[in-house]
Amino acid sequence: MNNKKYSGLRSVSNFFPKEVKNLLHKRGFFELELLKNWMEIVDKKYQKMSHPLKLKSGNNNNAANLIVKVDPSVAFGFEHDSEKIKQKINAYFGYTAINKITIIQDRFKINKIDYNNNNELDKLSKKPNKKFSQLDDYPKLKEAFEKISKKISKI
Repeated sequence: MNNKKYSGLRSVSNFFPKEVKNLLHKRGFFELELLKNWMEIVDKKYQKMSHPLKLKSGNNNNAANLIVKVDPSVAFGFEHDSEKIKQKINAYFGYTAINKITIIQDRFKINKIDYNNNNELDKLSKKPNKKFSQLDDYPKLKEAFEKISKKISKI
């Protein structure tokens, strides 16, 4: 029997797993929110070709410098729209959180299987297969197994 008595409010952070506590301590709440909502904040054309890397705090807790990794193919446009993106971020958080956006150009690796509609595996996976019906609750996993099995059966 538990004889502990709890009185008053308890900190929500006491209920977080250790990994979450470490991540919050390392990155901070603002940075986690920015990472989580990046797709909503930036324009659609930059969603898959940009990623926030780091947030450098300013002096005396002033607005911070956001460092963003951007693919060179969209870097010029991102630079041009950086003021608008900065305003969107600040509006999203309701205060001047970002003072400056620094761009680091680096290539993004794109998975050709996901983005190539002419891929043979995509064509093969469209045929119905009842072998993996127990995976109906996990459609992506089911599709992956179907692709693999069809490719192997052709070899």
